[in-house]
Amino acid sequence: MYKIHEIFYSLQGEGENVGKATVFVRFWGCNLSCSFCDTPQSKGEKRSLSAEDIWKEVRASHPKGLLSTVCFTGGEPLLQLDAELIQVGKAYGYRSFTLETNGTLSLSDPLRTEARFFWITVSPKNGHVDPRLVRIEADEIRFPFTEERQEEILYFVLSHRPNASLYVSPINEMRRVDLKNVQAAVRFCLDYPQFRLSTQMHKLWRIK
Repeated sequence: MYKIHEIFYSLQGEGENVGKATVFVRFWGCNLSCSFCDTPQSKGEKRSLSAEDIWKEVRASHPKGLLSTVCFTGGEPLLQLDAELIQVGKAYGYRSFTLETNGTLSLSDPLRTEARFFWITVSPKNGHVDPRLVRIEADEIRFPFTEERQEEILYFVLSHRPNASLYVSPINEMRRVDLKNVQAAVRFCLDYPQFRLSTQMHKLWRIK
């Protein structure tokens, strides 16, 4: 059984795949406790679902006959996501999987082989990350951004040298975009053009 916060169909609001129709499978539980978390794991619904239950909800969430990209997020999905869940998803016809992780945990060999993720986003919250995941397997590194984190972000990139697109994502309030922080992130990207700006567009669009 898997602990699930929610399963829903929406548009990807951040990063390289912004605007892409996606089914989000949001796992419950995380190995970090960040003050700016937009899905605090101490709140909200927690359900125990089997792999079959999860994929039935995924299928029911989007237009019939259209197989959507499925994004595993959290919380921290790698605390629970395994090859068995992917195998059941494939039996339901799904092949396009993406992953959003804080980067502290490694991909198991069975999961890596079974999922063959279309896209992996690592969003580091502290300096403790899995080197292979960050340097080799990540397609994008998306840093939660505040002005106070600028030196930390630059040091992270210098020390880990990831082979991935680099994004900064201004931290916002739960229901409101922090324009001051967005402007600081804009200045950061202008000063360091290897970074791209990734705002939480789903908040601007007023969608989940």
